[in-house]
Amino acid sequence: MSATGRKNHESVEGVGNARVGSLSAWLRMTVLALSVSLAQMLSAEVPAVIHYQGRVLAGGNAFAGAGQFKFSLVNADATLTYWRNSVDADADGEPDNAVSMPVTRGLYSVLLGDTTLANMAPLPSTLFTNPAVYLRVWFSDGVGAFEHFVPDQRIVAVGYAMVAGSVSDGAIGLQKLGSDARGAIESALGQSSNLVSRTDLLQSQIATLSNHLDNLPLYQLTIPRGMTAVSADPADSALIANGFAAFNTLPAPAWVNGTPVNSPSPRYDHSAVWTGDSFIVWGGNLGGDVLTASGSIYRPALDAWESLPTFNSPVPRNDHTAVWTGQNIIIWGGYNGQYLNSGAKIQPGSPDWNATTATGVPSGRIGHVAVWTGSRMVVWGGVNSTGLLNDGALYDPLTDAWTPLTLLKPPAARQNASFIWAGDRLILWGGSGASGSLNTGAQLLFSDNSHPSEWRTISTTSAPSARIVHSIVWTGQNAIVWGGQSSGGFLGDGAAYNPALDTWQAVSSTQAPSARGSHGAVWTGSEMLIIGGDSASGALATCSAYSPADDRWRILTNAGSLQARKGPAAVWSGSELIVFGGRSGNQAVGALQRLNPQPAWTFFRKL
Repeated sequence: MSATGRKNHESVEGVGNARVGSLSAWLRMTVLALSVSLAQMLSAEVPAVIHYQGRVLAGGNAFAGAGQFKFSLVNADATLTYWRNSVDADADGEPDNAVSMPVTRGLYSVLLGDTTLANMAPLPSTLFTNPAVYLRVWFSDGVGAFEHFVPDQRIVAVGYAMVAGSVSDGAIGLQKLGSDARGAIESALGQSSNLVSRTDLLQSQIATLSNHLDNLPLYQLTIPRGMTAVSADPADSALIANGFAAFNTLPAPAWVNGTPVNSPSPRYDHSAVWTGDSFIVWGGNLGGDVLTASGSIYRPALDAWESLPTFNSPVPRNDHTAVWTGQNIIIWGGYNGQYLNSGAKIQPGSPDWNATTATGVPSGRIGHVAVWTGSRMVVWGGVNSTGLLNDGALYDPLTDAWTPLTLLKPPAARQNASFIWAGDRLILWGGSGASGSLNTGAQLLFSDNSHPSEWRTISTTSAPSARIVHSIVWTGQNAIVWGGQSSGGFLGDGAAYNPALDTWQAVSSTQAPSARGSHGAVWTGSEMLIIGGDSASGALATCSAYSPADDRWRILTNAGSLQARKGPAAVWSGSELIVFGGRSGNQAVGALQRLNPQPAWTFFRKL
C-alpha cells in the first residue's frame, strides 16, 4: 500500500464487550453460562480495557500485514481529548507513538488501554463520566505517513459499563437487573415463584454476602447445585474440593496435515514468513547439500499451495534470512558454497522478483540477524570467511538503498543469536562468540521506525546461561528466551527479559518441555508455543505451551501425529500454529502441519 493510496476504515464491532473478572478464588476456571452464581455477580469487576475491532481498506482492497495504529478518545468535535494511547509532546493532536498490530484481510482487533501492548497507555477511570466519547484512529502501513480515519467512531453503551466499578455497594437493586439476570438468579436458587415478591429477602442476602465475600474462605463459599464449570485440568483440585464432579470431556483439537498437492519439496535451513493470511516458504537444503531457489505460498483458509515465480529469483541458498514488509518478502544473505550478500524481493501475485541493490551492501554472511522495523530491514552480525561479524546495515525497499549501521558500542561479534523486533527496538541475545556460546545481549533502539539511535547492553543479572540454537518470542512486554544448547548439552530452561526495566525473570521449570535446541517458537498473544527441536536422542515430536500470565506450562496434544523435526519454520496465523520443513536425522521433512492449541476441556457439575 503506497503512502498516497486511499485508505478506508470501517467499524466492525464499534466497541466490544468489556471483559468481566471474578474476585472469587474458585472462579479461576471458565464458568459456562448455563447457570449463574450470586458469588460471581457480587464479585464482578470491570477492567479498564475496551475491545475494539475495525477494518482497513486500501484502494478498495483489504489491507494485510503489520499495521501501525494511533488512538485517542475525544468529544464529538474533537475539541477535547480525554485519552491518547501515548503522549503528544509536539501538541499536534496526534499521539507520538504507534501501537503495532497484525491486520488480517483488513481486520484488526485491539484492547484499548491494555498496557501489555507497546505504546498503549491505560484508560482513566473517569473516562466514561463524559456524556459522549468518540474513538479517533490514525493508521500507517509502516511505509506511508499516518492518516486519520474518518469519521470518528462513537463509543456506545458497552464502554460505559466501565463506570460500574465505581458504583457504591447496594446502589443497584434487583429491579434494575434485566429479565434474563433475574431468571438466572431464580433458577440458581431453585425458585420458580415470582422473584419480585422476594426482593427484600434477596437484597438482605446480597448485603450480607457483600460484607463477607472477600474474607470468606474458599471452602465456605456456597455454590448452587447444578452449577457447571469447565477446566483444562481433569483433576482440578479447587473444583473437586468444592463438590464438583467431572461428567464430560471435550478433547483437544488434533494436528491437521496440510494438503500435499503442489506442496514444496522437503527442505531444511530454509526461510518462512507469515503475511497476515499466507505462509511463504523459500529456499533451503533439499538434502545431500542440494540447494534450491524455489518457494511456495500456503493459504490456510483454502488449504492450498501456490508456487512462487522463479524469474529473476535469488540464486539457490540456505541459512539466509527473510522478512515480510507488509507488501513484499525480502530474501537476503546465506550460503551456496560462498557467503552471499545478494538478495531479492517479491510481492505475492507479482510475476517476477526484483534484486536488491549491490551498492553499499554489507559483506556476505550467515547466522545473522534480520528484522523488519516497519520501514526498513536491519541486518547485523553473523559470520563469513573473515570470521565473526558485529557490523550491519539497513535496507530501504522503497529506494532500494543500503545505509551502514555505524552506531558506537555494538555488541560483541557473534553468529546465531536469537533476535526479535519489539515494536521500537531490536533485541538480540546469546549466540556463538569468539570464546564460545554467549550469555550477553543488546538492544538496538530506534528514535522512530527508521532511525536507529543507540546500542544498549542488556543486564546479565539472573539472565539465562550461555547458549546457541535457542528461541526468543516477544509478548508485547517481555522477550522470552528458552531452550538451546551449551557446551554441557541441551537446555530446558529460560527467562523473560523486560527491556523497560532491564530485568530478567526465570521461566518455571514445572512441566516444562524436555531439553532441546533448534526448535520452533511462536507467540499466540497469550502463550509461547515450543515445537519440535533437537535433543540428545534426536529430533522431537512434542509441543508445549507456556503462559507467562501464570508462569505455567502445559503439554499440547500429539493426536494427529506431529512429525519429529528439528529446525522447523513455525508461524502463528492468529488462530493456528503452522509448521513446515526441518529435518529428522539426515532426512529433510516436507509435511506442513497445523494445530489449534486449545486444551482439552473437562466439564464439571456441582453435586
